[in-house]
Amino acid sequence: TGSNVTVTDLRVRESGPGINGISVWGSRSTLRRVVVERAGATGIYYFAGTGHLLTDSTIRDPVRRPGLDSWGIYSGTAGSVTVRRNVVYGSGFANYAPRGSSVIEDNHFIVPADYRTDCAGRTVRDGPCQCAEFGIALKSGNARIRRNVIAGYRTADPVCGGSGSPGAGISVAGCAPNQTCPTSNVTIEGNTIINTHDGVYVSPRSTNIRIQ
Repeated sequence: TGSNVTVTDLRVRESGPGINGISVWGSRSTLRRVVVERAGATGIYYFAGTGHLLTDSTIRDPVRRPGLDSWGIYSGTAGSVTVRRNVVYGSGFANYAPRGSSVIEDNHFIVPADYRTDCAGRTVRDGPCQCAEFGIALKSGNARIRRNVIAGYRTADPVCGGSGSPGAGISVAGCAPNQTCPTSNVTIEGNTIINTHDGVYVSPRSTNIRIQ
């Protein structure tokens, strides 16, 4: 996308191996009522810009990639991103933008029982693992996380779920030891986290985190 673009009622399916469902560059993009299914990489990837809005959309059935996790929504180097009233099945949201600012509210992040695995890459209904990491993961930046429903996150399958993380509903600054994860000024309030291995994980490397 470019700048000042609004996309409504778009459906993207099977974008191909290693290809994102939707890639956002520019600034001030609005994605409304889009459906992304079986993206070959990330469902919606924010590469740059600021003032983005994703609302009333559905992202589901991420393609499994050996040795890599699958994100429904990912902010790599973007500025402000608002994610509101979306449903994401089988993956989650991540912010890696060092100066990024996120508002994540009124969404559903869900790993259904049929998406789970045996921790060796094989699908097993209601198994102990899944091919995803977290419901919401903040690796940097600041955020307001409000009124989301997060359900069904277990240990990430090391074959198809990235690093094998323990499956927190919300993870704040949960990075590898060699990463800095500059995450601060985060408000977490009014969220519902159910049937998930861990509720909220807050790393000691984060600062000014408020949970209500």
